[in-house]
Amino acid sequence: MPYDDPADDDEQAAARLALSLDGAAARAPVAAVVVKTVQGEGGVNPARPAWLRALAAWTREHGALLIVDDLQTGCGRTGPYFSFEPAGIVPDIICLSKSISGYGTPMALTLMRPEYDVWRPGEHNGTFRGYNPAFVTAARALESSGPTEPCRPGPPLRARRWAAP
Repeated sequence: MPYDDPADDDEQAAARLALSLDGAAARAPVAAVVVKTVQGEGGVNPARPAWLRALAAWTREHGALLIVDDLQTGCGRTGPYFSFEPAGIVPDIICLSKSISGYGTPMALTLMRPEYDVWRPGEHNGTFRGYNPAFVTAARALESSGPTEPCRPGPPLRARRWAAP
């Protein structure tokens, strides 16, 4: 699928997108479209809000899920908490990562509409499911700021020096 081309006007960009997606849908049903709202490889290439709205409209019309990969651009890195907010779209699934836990500890999570959350307790397991300090600091970051406000710095963490035995 071609990404938003800044040389196109909004109408051309939407038409090029629809042509590409319609071509894919003619071969087989499209289950989902995964998009980065800002491409970060080979430069910084943000998708325009109109292009993202056209993509969201196409996925709704065709019953495909819209998945936004906000790993590098979510959590306030582009201004709003989610990078797609200026476009006014609501994805079906959102992938977040990096230091969402606050205090610099790694964590990733997937947000989805309730109707797609079909996991029962114990079904979604594996070898990489969590880092307990990240869960604790994430809870604290959300308690202090919440996802709609910028995170405020908390008290500094003090490094402990361990004495050699």
